[in-house]
Amino acid sequence: MIGVGSWAKTLTGLSSPVTLFTGIFTGPITWTVAPHVPGGGWKFQLSGAITGVLWNGRTVNGTTVQNLYSSTGQLNQGIGHIKMGTTNLSTPEPGTLGLLGSGLVGIAGMFRRKLTGA
Repeated sequence: MIGVGSWAKTLTGLSSPVTLFTGIFTGPITWTVAPHVPGGGWKFQLSGAITGVLWNGRTVNGTTVQNLYSSTGQLNQGIGHIKMGTTNLSTPEPGTLGLLGSGLVGIAGMFRRKLTGA
């Protein structure tokens, strides 16, 4: 996924275009076709589990649902356009809990030091 524009620079600190996400599908993929779009086009929906790397090097897992549109002429050439979609990346809970735990240990150590006068 490529980000272009000032919003991509505010997110990453890099000038655009910048690659925001590089990944692959990791499980079964669902590919469905919807009825014709008015005007002679086609609508497809692609969904499945994904894993990949964000621009900052963080590895993420999640799911995606993407809606693709294509005219009949473009479809014959293998061309489609993603118009709308959702991607949900899961938060790494064990890492979050580890960070919380180490912060609480640090705070407890600070209070212990104040109470003992060391």
